[in-house]
Amino acid sequence: MNSRAVINQVRSGGKSEQTAERRKHVLALIDALPDVTAVPIGKRHLSLEARGKRFGWFLNDHHGDGRAGLNLKTAKKNEQTIHLRLRGNMEEN
Repeated sequence: MNSRAVINQVRSGGKSEQTAERRKHVLALIDALPDVTAVPIGKRHLSLEARGKRFGWFLNDHHGDGRAGLNLKTAKKNEQTIHLRLRGNMEEN
């Protein structure tokens, strides 16, 4: 499964069984990257870090809506490109 598919799955949220499965997918991706770790924050969230610097979060039921989310930092110059690609991808689904 490619990273785009995982991001789409994580974004879609759902039942706790689905969230646990999505968390496993995110952790598998993190494990495949050099010098990257997932640090638990509380009982549900993960801080995604590379060499001690946070680059994203896995959020589980962050707003009490039962959804899971994957928030990733990016360089300012890439924000518009990523937004347009994600928006197009969401319209396809």
